[in-house]
Amino acid sequence: MSIYLVAIPLVSLLLLKGVLTLFRHLHSDLRSVQGPRTARWTLGWYIWKVSQGSFEHFNRDLHKKYGSVVRYAPNRYSFSDLEAVKLIYGLGTSFPKSPWYIPWGNPGDNNLFNERSLAKHAHDRKEYQSTCSMSSLVNYEAFVDECAKLLKNRLSELYAAGQAVDMHHWFQCYAFDVIGMITYGKRLGFLDKGEDVAQSLDVTARLP
Repeated sequence: MSIYLVAIPLVSLLLLKGVLTLFRHLHSDLRSVQGPRTARWTLGWYIWKVSQGSFEHFNRDLHKKYGSVVRYAPNRYSFSDLEAVKLIYGLGTSFPKSPWYIPWGNPGDNNLFNERSLAKHAHDRKEYQSTCSMSSLVNYEAFVDECAKLLKNRLSELYAAGQAVDMHHWFQCYAFDVIGMITYGKRLGFLDKGEDVAQSLDVTARLP
């Protein structure tokens, strides 16, 4: 008897959920969006494909088959149209980010990429807007040129000495000194001798 008392409400809830899902689908403006048949009703197909790895390859195949807009789960859609990028992610958009973005930041501390609140994102963006403006980027050019010239001199010296050159290491030195010039107005000293200043390169390499 107790089994029936548990089973009947459970089955009723499942039936109700199924009816509501069907009703929403039939009355949805997006019901014509194509995709795998299973993906229309359940997350199961998406979870299965993600668990296999390289979902981006499956997603690309979906777009080849169904077009620029594809349904890969209930109420989840993928776009491959460049015009849609500006509409969805552009300034003044009314599309908030989905929960998919939550893991892309520290717990309880959102960043510009994973901030879902449109108002908070707009506020935070203004803090960095002037730094990344075209006029600011043009002003950075002299810093980049100075470090590029120094890098060229160091590589020429190594070539003249017949030494092997670790380009990955030297490009890292170049990047750190450019960032130092832009941020602090002076180089950090990586390009002077190609040394790892304050073990910064080593620490960076150890990051997960």
